[in-house]
Amino acid sequence: MTNDGESLAATALLESMRDAREVPAVMKSQLAALRAVDPDVCVIAFEGIDDKTVYYHWIKQIVPAFVYEPFVCKGKSKVLQFKKMLEQDLGELRKGVLYVIDRDFDDLCGHESVEELFMTHTYSFENYLVNESVLEELLKNELHCHAEPICRESVRTLFLKQYSYFLNVTKDINFRIFVAKKYQIQRKRDLPNSLSRIANVSLSSVKPAPEPVCAQVVLTREPTADECADLTNEFANLDPKERYRGKFALMFFCYWLGLLVKDRNSASSTLFIGLDREGLVARQQFTLDSLAARAPHPPGLREFLLRFA
Repeated sequence: MTNDGESLAATALLESMRDAREVPAVMKSQLAALRAVDPDVCVIAFEGIDDKTVYYHWIKQIVPAFVYEPFVCKGKSKVLQFKKMLEQDLGELRKGVLYVIDRDFDDLCGHESVEELFMTHTYSFENYLVNESVLEELLKNELHCHAEPICRESVRTLFLKQYSYFLNVTKDINFRIFVAKKYQIQRKRDLPNSLSRIANVSLSSVKPAPEPVCAQVVLTREPTADECADLTNEFANLDPKERYRGKFALMFFCYWLGLLVKDRNSASSTLFIGLDREGLVARQQFTLDSLAARAPHPPGLREFLLRFA
């Protein structure tokens, strides 16, 4: 009699095998329909809606006149399946199709790298949105700290300190995700999508959430001690800012920025003492659009696009 973990793993395997057959065929039909209307347009296959939104800003930064059709595949594995299917197609369907994926902890998942494929060098595109330059622009414009470089520098210093604490606090959960990905251990449920489940954050402190890591990342089986030991050094060599899970980093950044706005609007502000408050309404606009518009584009993206634009 199988246990729950084995049943879940078997179900996941069957679903994966079904997707491997069905997904490329559906996407191929969608691409064929698109080509029937616009046969020459460049198509860029993205993992999801959020990727499409963020890359729109970066592509406009690099090649403002570039015309392309976004093609959302609903996941990294599906982008790679789509790529493999088109490579095996004997027709011209793959001509003018580009692919954009996150690196995650599994890189290309065994697929071949081709010039039509762009992969982030960070865990995901979200890592590029969490940085000092984005914070600087938000401080100048949304938080009305224009002409206040000393204040902005003190806030920047605090942010870097708290972000470093956050990365350290989330080291264990990232390691568990890393080990599971490397040994292809399936998850029983989605990863945490709220900051409070992984850390308790204030403007000046970051503490671990009370929930244990094994409850934050629930797996179909526990990694063995040997499996964890084998990957310890490889994980330790990762740059946390670049290689830890980007969605966690972005959750932290948006939440911390929200606290910053509250402090800026407060009559008893601790970080913005002495700054002009007349008519002040510090805005909280921390959407992917607003952050991507202020974030520098990923290294290598310019060269990638200019090969095809």
